[in-house]
Amino acid sequence: MGILYLHQTLSRREFTMEVVVWNPSTRFFTNAYGIHSAGKYNSMQKVYHEFYRIYGEDNGFDPGNVKEIITEDSNSGYQFFRAICRRDISCRSAAGNSNVLGAVEKSGRSEILVIADGAAFGPYMGQLDTYQRRHHNIHLFLPESFEWLILRSDLVDGNEVKEILRHPEDYIESKQYVSWEQFFTVCLQHMTQGTFLQYQKSTLNSAYLHPRETEAILNTLPEQVRALLREK
Repeated sequence: MGILYLHQTLSRREFTMEVVVWNPSTRFFTNAYGIHSAGKYNSMQKVYHEFYRIYGEDNGFDPGNVKEIITEDSNSGYQFFRAICRRDISCRSAAGNSNVLGAVEKSGRSEILVIADGAAFGPYMGQLDTYQRRHHNIHLFLPESFEWLILRSDLVDGNEVKEILRHPEDYIESKQYVSWEQFFTVCLQHMTQGTFLQYQKSTLNSAYLHPRETEAILNTLPEQVRALLREK
């Protein structure tokens, strides 16, 4: 559980802040609050509920309508999704968090799934939220990171991995890591070093595209996201 998106407005007498809290166990936003302070009076109000849930019956997300996948990542994560994307769906990289909104805007009215690292996407969430409220063809899947998905897949054995995923806040030192995404990358690199699954951020190890490894990663994804990808 962690703060993904924080937006604040300031004036001389008033302070307003919105905080979105990401729940990695369910892969969607479960708690989000607006905090308003005026003088000596303070209030907290829940402003979102199950924000951007991309699976379930109440969000209108139909995999059959999606024509494009946009990833914020241009490295291993993008290379993985591009390699296993269904042939009738295009997959392209926005080449960075700050470029996601621009990439979405250029796609017009086609149904789009955006895949971004929830652990690092926070500063850009506000703009995309505003855009999505006006355009209902945009759907979001925000796992902590691609590296986090691999760690959850059980491809890397060990009780240490399970404990880290269960309580990441006990292991992540904010002075050392800019984001949780950075921590999970270092963690995966360390745990796979010298093995056939040795992980590199910039270039996807082809071992992750082997049938067994691909299936393990796919099993960590929501059913509706898996429907957009080819089973190896």
